Formats: sequence, C-alpha cells, structure tokens
Amino acid sequence: MSRYIKILAAVMSLLLLCSCAGRGRENGNEQSDATAENDQIIIYPKADGKKVVCIDAGHGFRDVGCDTDLLEGTEADVTIEIALILKEKLEELGVKVIMTHDGKSFPSADEIKALAKKANVEYTDEDIIDNDIFSAYERAIYASAIAEEEGIDLFISLHVNSIENHPEISRYEIDYHKGNPFSSSLKIFSENLSKGLDNELVIYADEFDDAFIVTKPTTHPSVLLEMGYATNKNDSEKLNSPEWRRSFANELANCTVEWISSFEEK
Repeated sequence: MSRYIKILAAVMSLLLLCSCAGRGRENGNEQSDATAENDQIIIYPKADGKKVVCIDAGHGFRDVGCDTDLLEGTEADVTIEIALILKEKLEELGVKVIMTHDGKSFPSADEIKALAKKANVEYTDEDIIDNDIFSAYERAIYASAIAEEEGIDLFISLHVNSIENHPEISRYEIDYHKGNPFSSSLKIFSENLSKGLDNELVIYADEFDDAFIVTKPTTHPSVLLEMGYATNKNDSEKLNSPEWRRSFANELANCTVEWISSFEEK
C-alpha cells in the first residue's frame, strides 16, 4: 500500500471517520533517517524526579480500529490490554504513567480545551468536539497540555496494523515526526527498540505530510508504534497471546526506561 493511503487514513482520522489505525506499507524500503540537529533529549525537570511516560491505547469506544477474523477482539481491545500491562511494568520500574484514556472513558472536549488553554497549547477549536470518538487530534492536544504540566519524557501511541491485500506482511513499525524537536533522540530510541525486537522493527522518520496526526502537534518526544499486522496469521497469533503481550510490554518498558536514563546521566 502506498504512503498516499497512510496520508489519506490520517486525514480520515482527523475527520473522525477512521475505522482502522493501521496504514500498511508493502515494503520496508521507505525507512529514513532523522536529520534534526539535536543529538540528545532534554529531560523535563520534575519536582519528584520521576520519569514520565504517556501511553495512548490506539482507538477505542465507537472507533474499534482493525477488526479481522484473525484477531481475537478488535484493535482497540488489544491496544488497551497491552497499554495496561505496559503501565504496570513501567510503574514497577519507578516511572510515572499517564494514560490518555482507560478504555472506559476519555476527557471531554471542554476538559481538553481547558487543559490546553491553561498550558498555552494552541489548538483548532472545531477539531475538538464531544462525541463517542476520541480522535487522534484530540489525543495529541491532550498529551501536549499534559506535557506542559507534567513533563512527558515519552509519548507512545500503541496500534495494530492491517493490509487486507497482503497477508504475508509481518513486522513491527514505528513512526515519528521528523520535525519533532527530539527526532534525533527518537531515532536512537527506535533503533534500541528494534534490537530488542530482533531487528524486526521498521523505522519511519516522517515528514510533516506523512506523519501521523497523533505525533504532529506535539513538542515532546512522541512515537506511534504498530505492534504487528492483524491481517497476518503469525502476527495475529502473537497479538492474541497473553504471554506475548506481557513479553512485548516488558521489552518496550525496559527499552523506554533505559533510553530515558541514558540521557539523564549526561
């Protein structure tokens, strides 16, 4: 599937019409390197000294995301369960975890706007509305407002990919906005995570037009992580496995803490 499909899907998400988070790519040859001049992350100063990670379980509520015969439940079911496991593991490692939602409810439009105004985060009023979909744009603005208050060291949006015409595609993918102030550091994080995932992670440093909405308005380190393809038999078997979910969350948590700690030491 071409990157045009990815862009179109991102636009559809902004319009609250998105039905599946995954934007499949037919090959992994679109990898690109971050070229930002910064080469280290600036850790937000915090009164309690704790690392802070914001987890976004992709989709949820009326937007179920990918829904295939191979996947037990929907993408939203998978992302919230792995997000909760990841939260548990990060907290065991001494990290303060903020969830964009808990799978049962999400912040109202008024709450998001109030937080954004308090934190001086700019937003487009008509793109934050009350309905039963928590849009990618609303999540990005919400996380940006929290970052100003709490100091987010990393924002992770968890998703499952899908590409109906190519069931043979099997891999993890991570995307970040090339224009993010911490893009060089995100490149390091992505490469470290790839090693932990047996080098099966395809890394995309996206230009603005190609980047996912949830990573574009943010000035804190932000990534969107595709945890496999719901249209691939092997990937779906992993995603359906409680043991794999815990193993994956543990690897992601350990990589995240090691990455943040490495910059704190400098």
